[in-house]
Amino acid sequence: MRTLLKRLALVALLPLAVGAIACAETADDDADMDIEDTADDMSPVDEPMTEPEMDMGGGTTELVVTNPMPHAMIISVDQAGQVTELGSVPANGEATFSVAVPAPGTMTVVAHDEANTHSPSSTVTVDEGSTSVSWTIE
Repeated sequence: MRTLLKRLALVALLPLAVGAIACAETADDDADMDIEDTADDMSPVDEPMTEPEMDMGGGTTELVVTNPMPHAMIISVDQAGQVTELGSVPANGEATFSVAVPAPGTMTVVAHDEANTHSPSSTVTVDEGSTSVSWTIE
């Protein structure tokens, strides 16, 4: 009788133990997958940063922005309703951005401070054959 009870207990508990082991293995596989997915999404720290470039089907033009303000200004370009933030220009500094502009063509350059308290803008014309244009924030 005792042997029979031991066998019944073993038969009843064995499927539970196998199920627990299978669940643990699945959890380990999921944890490994998350680590692999995360590693694939990461980029190396030493990868060089590039400035955003607008692609409007034309050649690339260098936009040189001079900032005489005592604070940094954030630069955006609005071209045919497509607004793209290019980056910032330091206080009393200058920055160059690559923008794809059909030549001849125009773009509206907008600058604003971090608090967005003022935002001067100007329409800049890219002449046929030109590779760069300049704008000074006023």
